[in-house]
Amino acid sequence: MSERVWFFASALVLDWLRFRILLLGIFMLLVVSLPGAAAQPPCLVQNVNYVFPSSVTLGQQITVKTDLTATCVQWPPYATAYSIRVDLTNISTGFVLSTTSYQVGYAQTYIDQVFLNTATAPTSPGTWLLRVDVYIWGGSGQLLIHMTDYAKLPVGS
Repeated sequence: MSERVWFFASALVLDWLRFRILLLGIFMLLVVSLPGAAAQPPCLVQNVNYVFPSSVTLGQQITVKTDLTATCVQWPPYATAYSIRVDLTNISTGFVLSTTSYQVGYAQTYIDQVFLNTATAPTSPGTWLLRVDVYIWGGSGQLLIHMTDYAKLPVGS
């Protein structure tokens, strides 16, 4: 009689172990098959348009216009989910000539923003090499997107 009880108890333990392994396997398949948050970019940039002047005079103040259109997901629990910064840099010197920024509100998911960066052209004739950097930062301070564009402007021609 004790052999039957032992056999029955061991069969139940074995079945329970197999059942747990089966459940664990199903759970792992579900986790692997679900799209992860890391696989989905938090911001999708639909359009970036840079407008540079075609030429400038010596010492002229210019404005570089950057139009940015993007769609971003909400990121709780941040009060301000994203911030966007646009830098205008003189490539020859490496100096940032102008910076503009925009704080995206927590509930704002569609971004259509114009950034104006101003700078003063060199006082000697030549080619002025400029770079525009667009950064989108997450609420945690994580850099999400970095885009760059370049311009060669004739000065004093």
